[in-house]
Amino acid sequence: MMEFFETLGVDMEVSDMSFSVSLDGGKGCEWGSRNGLSSLFAQKRNVANAYFWRMIREMVKFKDDVLR
Repeated sequence: MMEFFETLGVDMEVSDMSFSVSLDGGKGCEWGSRNGLSSLFAQKRNVANAYFWRMIREMVKFKDDVLR
């Protein structure tokens, strides 16, 4: 992506980016990518949620696929 931006002449800056999700006013899925496990498991009940673990596994797989 950076190479693409360079070819377009887009100025870039180093940044510290994170990502978070909050659905249904915090009543749905909620998590973040910053602050380690405390953000990942912003909703403590997700520790035992198989669907949540599947989502994490799919994100890791996506990252590995992109890097490959």
